[in-house]
Amino acid sequence: MVIVGAEKLEYLIRRMFERAGSESEEAGIVSSNLVEANLTGHDSHGVGMVPRYINNCRNEALTVNTHVSVEHDNGPILQLHGNMGYGQVIGGEAMTLGIARSLELGVSIVALRNSYHLGR
Repeated sequence: MVIVGAEKLEYLIRRMFERAGSESEEAGIVSSNLVEANLTGHDSHGVGMVPRYINNCRNEALTVNTHVSVEHDNGPILQLHGNMGYGQVIGGEAMTLGIARSLELGVSIVALRNSYHLGR
């Protein structure tokens, strides 16, 4: 059995995602999330997902370097489109928009569709 430390594993996975077309920031967010999933006992949502992610980059089921877009904005209610981007990135962006709207209006409801795997 080969044992690889978390920091080294995260680096290797980040490089894989960069080779698959992701910009460095995106690759870092996704690789960090996957390694952290393993470290916190969520192995089904950890680095074992990497082959599926890479394959879906290749067959364009997952869109790299994309961001969430607003489909409908009705004050406290936002309907967002994930553009099939990495859920770890898209989900974070959706949360940021929802939090900002809640701070502005006191409440928000955010719906997100067409995002790739959000993780844990």
